[in-house]
Amino acid sequence: MSNKKKKPTPKKVWHPLERNPQWWVDQQAERVFADIQKRYPDIPKEAIEEQTADETWGNDTYTINVHYQGGDRDGFVELAIHNHNRTTHIPWRHMQQIKNEILGEEREGVQIFPAESRLVDTANEYWIYVYPADSAPMLNRRTKLGMNYGRRVSYEQNPFGKVRQAPEMEIAQ
Repeated sequence: MSNKKKKPTPKKVWHPLERNPQWWVDQQAERVFADIQKRYPDIPKEAIEEQTADETWGNDTYTINVHYQGGDRDGFVELAIHNHNRTTHIPWRHMQQIKNEILGEEREGVQIFPAESRLVDTANEYWIYVYPADSAPMLNRRTKLGMNYGRRVSYEQNPFGKVRQAPEMEIAQ
């Protein structure tokens, strides 16, 4: 066994999301549409078009398909997020940043862990369901869902052990 210490993984800078990035428009949209038609030839073209995203956002790491459930961005919105490697690793802080960049910092979103009878798990994709502004049920003080203590982020050592908050995310300008 070697006593060599591993070098730390270099910190990756967050690149802001871009709406309908050209690489998606040029390559992915046609390829995805053709793949669905090939895999499911009995599905009519109109049904496939109905299920496609209202918008697509992306950066060097993630692709996000945005589905406006009420027809506009101020209503209920579904964000379908996957990394380009299609692995299951997407840090919570990245999902928060994605929600903030696409829909704003003051919108509330949730992830659902469905009943097994409703489970769909086919693409290493995560979904965030974002409520219309000021209408999330967790804002109701009687419900007491989520954190109701205001914004608190600490990068200091935890006094109760060796657990530490991950370093602040660096965003490219």
